[in-house]
Amino acid sequence: MSDTQDERVKQLVEFLDPLVDDSFKGRFTELSQYSKEELKQHTQKLEDWALALGLAEQKQLQTGRLLGILSDPNEFNYENTIHMQPDQQQQQQQQQQNGVFETNDT
Repeated sequence: MSDTQDERVKQLVEFLDPLVDDSFKGRFTELSQYSKEELKQHTQKLEDWALALGLAEQKQLQTGRLLGILSDPNEFNYENTIHMQPDQQQQQQQQQQNGVFETNDT
């Protein structure tokens, strides 16, 4: 290997070293004894878990957007709400609840 490759391998080993502990080694040993079918089942469980986690995350992000906690500054201009009349603010809040993020720059 060239010096560059040796250095990259060394950096990788140093980076991964804290992640390796006895529980990791035990888990690796356990998984290495699984049959091909058991590994497929375990992989499917992990994929299902990742999907459920992703859906829960999307739900929380959508809730944050609807509450106005998470919104793109380009979608909703907070500066304009200070100078809006109460009826304009109410209209904009209604649009937010309906998922419409338009600003009226009048």
